[in-house]
Amino acid sequence: MKNILIIDDSKPIRDFIYNEVSSLVCDKCKIFLAENGLKGIKIAEKEKPDIIFIDVVMPVLNGFATAIRLKNMKGLENSVLIAMTSQTDVEVEKKMLTVCQDFISKPIEKKALIGLVDKYLREEKVKKRQSVDMDSFDAITNEIVISLQEKVEELTRVNRELQQKSMTINSLYVEADRAKLKLEALIKFRQDFLDFIFHEIKGPLSSILGNSELLQIKFFAELGYEGNELLNQVVESSLRIKKLMDQISRFNTFDFEIRGKKPVKLAKAIDEVLLRYRDFIRAKSLKVSMECSHHFKVKVNREFLVEIIDPIIRNAIVFNKEHGKIDILCNESGENFILEIKDTGIGMTEKQVQQAFVPFVQFIDVEHYKTHQLKGLGLGLPMCKKLVEMIRGSLILESEKDRGTIVKIIIPEKV
Repeated sequence: MKNILIIDDSKPIRDFIYNEVSSLVCDKCKIFLAENGLKGIKIAEKEKPDIIFIDVVMPVLNGFATAIRLKNMKGLENSVLIAMTSQTDVEVEKKMLTVCQDFISKPIEKKALIGLVDKYLREEKVKKRQSVDMDSFDAITNEIVISLQEKVEELTRVNRELQQKSMTINSLYVEADRAKLKLEALIKFRQDFLDFIFHEIKGPLSSILGNSELLQIKFFAELGYEGNELLNQVVESSLRIKKLMDQISRFNTFDFEIRGKKPVKLAKAIDEVLLRYRDFIRAKSLKVSMECSHHFKVKVNREFLVEIIDPIIRNAIVFNKEHGKIDILCNESGENFILEIKDTGIGMTEKQVQQAFVPFVQFIDVEHYKTHQLKGLGLGLPMCKKLVEMIRGSLILESEKDRGTIVKIIIPEKV
């Protein structure tokens, strides 16, 4: 049984020759395949093929250098080397024929291929080839050396560029570390400064509130209507300042860690907010329904997630009607979670919807809002929107006067 070796970096060419030769020789030959010159040489050294097809243009080791190595290998003195290339240069063909017995052009014609295989399989004896002369060997050696030199120069250039980029990346890391330290120092300074300011203001503010209430109690009659009205304004303004300070203080102490150590159940965060406002929900006889699967888990810090949900549910309570409804629905759309909170409250006009995300804007003309215990500062929705945007999410507000409000919070699954 004779052996045939096909060396070509193109799989379609290797498969084509393999299929055609297989159909010709059937079980009379064993066929081996190699995708480059080095692998072909290893197979040839072990299997001693009778016919070797060699592609001229190949990576790693070109066809000419491969043919030289094969021609001078022990045990391959009688092997037939057939060069293959799509190049039409006559000089290439002449060069290859100095070390190969035959040549076939690409694209390979079936008839020509079968003719070559049949020709060399039928020959009982193939003329023994002479060893490569020293001039040819020197020429090949020079060609390989030049090729290696070019590759070394290219690798040196690439290595130099990589070193420069590595130095740039390292300097960026250093700058990033410095910026991080500066940012941490600024955050610490901001927290300490605000804590100091709040501490200094709380004392006088508490005194103003206490004395104002004392004046109202002791000198109610002497002050008269106008005096009591002025004191009411002082008390309300002081309470508003106190509430603003409490809210800012809460966000100041909250570290805004976005990512949690483990995913948080969306339903659990909603339950926490509902529990916070349980008494107010009962006071207005509101009916709350929630459809939120416990499989919906968000990779967000629990406190951060609660801060997003809180103002929306709060508004659904404050602006709702007696015996109204709040429907909470969780859905999944692609890589996003959608939290929808719908109420049957007084709703908003188109102008109010446009102003809803402007800080400190309140709709104080609403009678039931003015008398409600959950008075706010107009910071809830603006802060909620900012927090949602911090996790690359979005907030959609839909409302119609006297027909309620729908708020949709879109939270990415991958924060």
